[in-house]
Amino acid sequence: MREIKILPEEVVKKIAAGEVVERPYSVVKELLENSIDAQAKNINVYIEEGGLKTIVVEDDGVGISRNELPKTILRHATSKIETFDDLFHLNSFGFRGEALYSIAAVSKLSIKSKIRGENSGQELLAHAGKIVALTEVGMPDGTIITVTDLFFNTPPRKKFLKSVQTEAGLIKQLLEKMAVLYPEIKFTLVIDGKKVFSSAGINDRLGLMAKFWGIEKNNVVNIEEDLGEGYQVKGGVVLPPIGKSHRKQQVFAVNKRLVKSGILTKAVDDAYDGLLPKGLKPLCFIEVNIPGNFVDVNVHPQKLEVKFLDEQKIYLGLRTVIRNRLVNINSKATQEQEVQNINIGYETNTKNYTQPVIGFAEKVVSFSSNLIKSASLQKEPKASLNENNTFFQVIGQFALRYIIVEKNETLLFIDQHAAHERILYEKYQTKLNPFYSQVLAFPVRLNPTPEIAAFIEENYQNLREIGLNIEPFGPGEFIVREVPGDLPQENLGGVLEEYLLEILEQKEQITFREKATKLLACKNAIKFGERLTYSEMTRLVEELFNVNYPYSCPHGRPTIFELPISELNKKFFR
Repeated sequence: MREIKILPEEVVKKIAAGEVVERPYSVVKELLENSIDAQAKNINVYIEEGGLKTIVVEDDGVGISRNELPKTILRHATSKIETFDDLFHLNSFGFRGEALYSIAAVSKLSIKSKIRGENSGQELLAHAGKIVALTEVGMPDGTIITVTDLFFNTPPRKKFLKSVQTEAGLIKQLLEKMAVLYPEIKFTLVIDGKKVFSSAGINDRLGLMAKFWGIEKNNVVNIEEDLGEGYQVKGGVVLPPIGKSHRKQQVFAVNKRLVKSGILTKAVDDAYDGLLPKGLKPLCFIEVNIPGNFVDVNVHPQKLEVKFLDEQKIYLGLRTVIRNRLVNINSKATQEQEVQNINIGYETNTKNYTQPVIGFAEKVVSFSSNLIKSASLQKEPKASLNENNTFFQVIGQFALRYIIVEKNETLLFIDQHAAHERILYEKYQTKLNPFYSQVLAFPVRLNPTPEIAAFIEENYQNLREIGLNIEPFGPGEFIVREVPGDLPQENLGGVLEEYLLEILEQKEQITFREKATKLLACKNAIKFGERLTYSEMTRLVEELFNVNYPYSCPHGRPTIFELPISELNKKFFR
């Protein structure tokens, strides 16, 4: 057995540095936070070769006094806390006293600083954590920190870094995020001598978010809500169907500190349930402000992870706020602030709507496939103009799948199945009991797969709550005595097995009843290949205009594709 030894100080330093400084991004993040703590109004960042060669962060903050400058690179030297209890009442980024210590341990470091009222500043030079010089320098008020030859004494760390371009890109994203969190501060980033980012230093959070995501500002919805007891959420979310296949552009902050949080991520995902196509993640910038004694940021040296005292309050509050904003985007406040006002007129139901592609109202109108098929045909309605000269007109059906609608100078292609599915889904949600049971005159016998059989046996009560009365009928067999009244009756045995299998296979973290509601809407919706009359198409489009959220079916697939005449003109080189 090997002898237990105390590690040398040099090894301890490098291990500790590795916990805080993983890459150039980590260095810039720690130095930015120090500048913000120093009340800087202007922060400039310069990097070369992705930050491995040089990182410079300069600010116009309060500076560091000459007596305290040598302490800055000592471990656990901090001005932010004095006792353990102070950890639960933090109003600053730094508190562990490890940032400059860790950076100095794996680089060649220069710290220049001057406080207001002094005639000159001081410069500290350190090499691998050891002070090699301390001299007087002329400089403006504030602090300039220069980090060169990062990881020069820990070569293995460089093997885990990405390309120079990737490392620089991470730093650019960091500056963009901080600019949103602190719009009152002007951030500037220069990469290899070229200015690549500069925030205006003005209070335009939504504009900065849109710039970060590379989208139009009117697609960003403002979020701000007081949850009580000192809890507040604010920020911005992006309107569906815009999304990404990854989470790299989801940003979360707690008390102005960038964090990673499974609770916050789940709250956003659940708020968008059914609004985004499968595979796409929401774009969001969420800031949670919470009393310091209700959150623990002292989980990891990088301070990226946090623990909430009341996770349920945070989850429910954030999910509800975002969901309500998305489905009630047609409110007057939203018209004025986030969304371009588009009005759609129709002579049988003229309303004003407020969404970039198509509008909607809060009223949900009953609509079903039976209604479509049995509705008496009416004369083709004329397009109706409203005061803004905006109209819609159904043009026809394409490939027995899509309804083509003209709206002003834009063509809308509407997926007839997805649109009807959305209509039925919202109808079922508003009904007191969409799963009323229908007693079968001739009970149906099921002999399902072992997987479905096990699912039935585990969910007798859940199935009764959605209108399915199923009883055991011998080994591996069942008898169905009641089904939901809206479930299609043709080939009922096959429909039931398919219905049960789809409920079983849904991976979404939603209730059993919600899964069943989505599937019921899907089963009853108009199918691809069904020919619709002009009257049926018009009624379907009108119903879609009246649901709370017409952009996607309950499973997240888009219902509407927009083709403006400007895009069409480009195809003809006009």
